[in-house]
Amino acid sequence: MHMALISSKAGAIELERLIAGLLFVSESDSPLHVVQLGPLPELDAPSLLRALGRTEMPTVTQHSLGELFERTVTVQPWHGPAERATVGRYRVLLDFLSTALEAARVFRIGAIEVDAYALGKTSDGCWLGIATKLIET
Repeated sequence: MHMALISSKAGAIELERLIAGLLFVSESDSPLHVVQLGPLPELDAPSLLRALGRTEMPTVTQHSLGELFERTVTVQPWHGPAERATVGRYRVLLDFLSTALEAARVFRIGAIEVDAYALGKTSDGCWLGIATKLIET
């Protein structure tokens, strides 16, 4: 079921609620942040870097939401109640990003210390989503 696209203001409020207290687990546990980018007709690697004010040209790769969230939305046999609750919260977050935003995708900037952005387009043409830091050695 697809919900209607959400505005950038309402979406940012909902994302703040959904990510409160969540840490994204890689080789470090990093907080999630809400990211809003002004109206852009399309979002690709160069336009993302410009919107973020980044002047260097690091490696940027594009991925699906599923690739970023795969580990966080999968219950493992060793998970206790707290971990299962966290997996549930990540499933709700992934569902929101994939249904309330249009053309949602993930950009990974850099290597080893990776800036990850999960962004989609809002009803008012802005790009909204979350960002976190991944450590991958």
